[in-house]
Amino acid sequence: YDVSASDFAEQTKKMKKCDYYLAKSVFDIENMGLPYSDIQLRIFVMVSADGRIKALKNGETYTELHFMKERKIRRAQELLTSANIEYSINTLKDGTTLIAFSDKVINTKDLTQFYRASKHQLAIVCDEVMLWDGSIDEKRSHRNYISTIKANADVIQYAFAAIGVRASICKYDAPKENWNCWYVVTPTKNEYVSYKDVDVVDSVDGYKYCFNTSTGAFVI
Repeated sequence: YDVSASDFAEQTKKMKKCDYYLAKSVFDIENMGLPYSDIQLRIFVMVSADGRIKALKNGETYTELHFMKERKIRRAQELLTSANIEYSINTLKDGTTLIAFSDKVINTKDLTQFYRASKHQLAIVCDEVMLWDGSIDEKRSHRNYISTIKANADVIQYAFAAIGVRASICKYDAPKENWNCWYVVTPTKNEYVSYKDVDVVDSVDGYKYCFNTSTGAFVI
């Protein structure tokens, strides 16, 4: 219902602890979706997490995947085979595995294109990210997505919200010198976010303004 900012602030001050969970933070979308198959979406996620895209002299690109974990090697082979993408695989001197492939469609680590994905596609993305940049604790039923790229973390938080799962983002300082900080997205089982102690901030010039962004999109 419609309520002024000042009235809203006054109402929140009267809330009891059990009333804090009032803001629903998930939503429905009606995007037409991206022109990719389900397998291609999963490969995009894999490349974003562990791929290194290199340029060839003819202007084309190829992707290298460098793995130590056997489960990632198996998953990469499974996805590439399912997508009918030819690849090479080699064991290096240090015992790690290098997988290389070339594809004209899957040639970026940027996840921001998924803002245009359909709800079905975002569900696939949320499922696959946990196998690459994810941390899963089966005993506690606890999952996290971890990235050093804030833009990608924002996309994954959006993806969870768009399929009906509230997710938070926490920023952690770099664990070592010269490392990037971490952004951890944690999906939850609760659709609502808590809030209290809302302050009203006066406008500098008395006017209200619409939000302006470089893309024309504003996700809250």
